[in-house]
Amino acid sequence: MWNAKRTVLLVVIGLLTLTLMSAAGFTAKAPANLTVCMPNWGASTDPGLQEAVKDYMEKQTKTSIKMLAIPMNAYSDKINVLLASGDIPDVYRVTKAMVNVQAYTNRGYTAELDKYVRKVKEFRKIDRKYFNYMRVNGKIHAIPMGKESEKVLWTRKDILDKYGVKLSSTPTTEEFYNEMKKVKDIIPLSFPKFMDNMPFFYSTFGAYDEFIKNKRGKYYDAFNSPEMKECLKYVNRLYKEGILDKEFPTCDNTTLRNNLISGKAAVNLDYDNRYFYYYGEITRLTPNIKPDLHPLFRLTGPKGLGGTLNEAVQDAYAVSPKSKAPQAATDLIAWMYYTPDGLKAVRIGLPGKHYTIEGNNAKLTPQAESGGMTLDLTQVMKMFVDVDQLNFGFKFPNEDMNSTYLKLTKDISKYSGPKHVVPAGASPTYDRVGPSLVKKRQELALKMILGTSSIEEGFKEYEAFFKSINGDQIIKELNTKKK
Repeated sequence: MWNAKRTVLLVVIGLLTLTLMSAAGFTAKAPANLTVCMPNWGASTDPGLQEAVKDYMEKQTKTSIKMLAIPMNAYSDKINVLLASGDIPDVYRVTKAMVNVQAYTNRGYTAELDKYVRKVKEFRKIDRKYFNYMRVNGKIHAIPMGKESEKVLWTRKDILDKYGVKLSSTPTTEEFYNEMKKVKDIIPLSFPKFMDNMPFFYSTFGAYDEFIKNKRGKYYDAFNSPEMKECLKYVNRLYKEGILDKEFPTCDNTTLRNNLISGKAAVNLDYDNRYFYYYGEITRLTPNIKPDLHPLFRLTGPKGLGGTLNEAVQDAYAVSPKSKAPQAATDLIAWMYYTPDGLKAVRIGLPGKHYTIEGNNAKLTPQAESGGMTLDLTQVMKMFVDVDQLNFGFKFPNEDMNSTYLKLTKDISKYSGPKHVVPAGASPTYDRVGPSLVKKRQELALKMILGTSSIEEGFKEYEAFFKSINGDQIIKELNTKKK
């Protein structure tokens, strides 16, 4: 009897000891100290609510966070100043990631993350192409924030119908030209001034403003090609005949969007998930109009080519090479953008703090509203966590439009345009002169589109510049097999 009781007692003591050891081992470990710099600490800019999100992040990730909350409209400039000062945050957001990850890595602002990424289970189900976008010299130097960003031509069918314009979702270049000529008195096609949007047209003709691989796997200059010359002639024709907005060289994104909303333009180029924004703003401006928005996924070129404007990874998160807790920093990024709990917190906010749930609807708290918050489903779309997994417990104001949006864009993946990037480190010469080459290509393309330079003159100037930077050496280096 005593032996039986003694055995039971020993088992209980053993379990208690194991529990206490586990608890002590967990709680005794000091939280990792991380400085985190990003614009999104919930959807409200109210300092108290941003602090609440920070506190929640600390609790969920077992970290101690120093918060740097820079408004989005000032973020790019301020993060560059911060990085240049040498005071690199443990975790920070990288905007224009396809360019800046490489630039920041070359300046020593980013840590190699391969061994930390491998330890995070949330990353294992993600298509490897996303991490490959973030590689410099073969190593991962940032973690993508969301899926590929794609731009399409958004058409206001309610306007086009008035002019008898009929377009398929993938019209040929000639179909687009002939149909859009019918639009009078308003801007047929509003287009952003930023020349990195021009590959929407370039891919239609099989051209690109970069070194790309041919069918044999060899790099060549796709800018100085017959296809690019044909493309620029086409875009110049759209411009000369008033189909492409005459003001496009000065058209910023605000003007671009207002043109479509107000009906000053019939078509523009913008992100596929802008559907919600356009529908809401058109309805607000003209309540008696039911917007009829349709996307054109591509213009189909003479050889059947073309696609969306694929911007690949727009934003990413990097870790400081000076960080004393790089694994904790990587884990924090994974929690924020690869788990339902984290994504809801950093992109929308916290129930009871940012919003309250009443029935099937959410109501913003006065504090959240005063911080400029709106409940917008697009904040959590095109992320690595599907919207269906988020389970907010309420309907977003624009959620009913989601089924319509999904029907309109269900085929977008079939028409994703190419995204060509020269790998960092593949050509020392390119790494040195790449920015000036990109600038020159864009400058000359604009001149040829506007007609201030002929196609022949433009490419003569390009060839002279290419020679001055030893462009042939770039191609040679790119095509040299690395050991």
